[in-house]
Amino acid sequence: MEEFLAYNKNYHYKMVDYIDSLGVQCVVQGNGYCIEVDPKDKTFEEGLYRNGLRDSIWKGISDTSHTSFVEVYQQGKLISGVSTQKDEQTLNYSKVLILPAYKGGIAAFSRYLSSHLTYPTEAYNKKIGGKVTLSFVVKKDGTLTDIKILKHVYPSIDTEALRVLKNTRDWEPGRYRGVPVRIVFIQTIAFNL
Repeated sequence: MEEFLAYNKNYHYKMVDYIDSLGVQCVVQGNGYCIEVDPKDKTFEEGLYRNGLRDSIWKGISDTSHTSFVEVYQQGKLISGVSTQKDEQTLNYSKVLILPAYKGGIAAFSRYLSSHLTYPTEAYNKKIGGKVTLSFVVKKDGTLTDIKILKHVYPSIDTEALRVLKNTRDWEPGRYRGVPVRIVFIQTIAFNL
């Protein structure tokens, strides 16, 4: 099962010159037509650069999300995109990558944690606290899987952080070009005295 590591793919760069694998210069002083292949997310895309920025219509195929897509850029900014999946379903989007999020945002997640976390008595009595860092995958349907502790604090605190995170249900999945995808996410849960 393919999954994304969350990273920024919103094209915040300027193309100055681009020479393809055959030695042909496709972009000169920021202007030209370019074919780009990204092995990280298995994407092939092509389009026009003007003044070093993506411009006009870009078309491509993503093997990772099994879609073809057409995007409209204006001076490097994505204006709109439409992806078409194998089943011919089309999805509109305005950002290439949207990270998973708890429904209602960070404030709602903080409220969930404060109402569901129980500070372990043993750790509290010993005045032990800290931040547990966990990684997990937010699946295409918004459920969590593969929850792991990256930074431990204390056994009972670690167990409580795992319990509370495993019981969350209200996650919006990440989306890549409008298509829900599995994305690895990292979250820190603080236990303060």
